[in-house]
Amino acid sequence: MSSLCDMALIGAVMASTLRGTTPILLGALGETYVERSGLMNLGLEGMMVAGAFASFLVGFKLDSLAFGFAARIHSVPNHVYRGTPDYSSPETLSGQTAMIPAMDVFSLGRLLWQWLTRIEPAHESLMEPVAALIEKMVSDYPSERPAASEVAKQLLRFEIETLGCHIVPSEVRRAA
Repeated sequence: MSSLCDMALIGAVMASTLRGTTPILLGALGETYVERSGLMNLGLEGMMVAGAFASFLVGFKLDSLAFGFAARIHSVPNHVYRGTPDYSSPETLSGQTAMIPAMDVFSLGRLLWQWLTRIEPAHESLMEPVAALIEKMVSDYPSERPAASEVAKQLLRFEIETLGCHIVPSEVRRAA
C-alpha cells in the first residue's frame, strides 16, 4: 500500500515539476535560437516574469482567465525594434500596435515576393495567382491581409493545381 502511495506522490511531483518548468524551458529554447542568430537578450527572464505578473493581475482583478491571457497576448511591449525592416510590417515598425498574426502574414508575403523575383517561372500563368495572393499579404492594412490558415490553404491549392507543371526538363540532352 505504501509503495502505491509513493508512486502516486512521485507522479504528482513529476507532473508539477514539468508544468512549472515548461515556460522557462520554452524561453530557453527560444533564446538558444536567438543567440545562434547573433543576438543576445539578457532581459528574457524579466520580460517573462513581468508578462506573467501582468496577466495574473488582469485575470485576478477581472475574475476572468480569458482576460488574463488576452492582457498578455495583446499588450504593447516597450518597443525596441530588432529585426530586418525590409520584412517587417508597417505596424511593427511604428511600434504602436500589439503583436497580431497579420504582422506575420505580411513578413511571409515579403519573403515570398523576394523569392519569386529570383526564380524563372515555367509559365507566366502559374505565377499570377501566387502574385495576387502575395499582394494581399503585403497590404498596408492588417484587416485586408488574409489569415495564415487561408494563406496555407491557397498555397496548397496552387501546388496541387500546378503539380508537374513547374518542373520542366532541360532542353539540353546529355548522352548516357
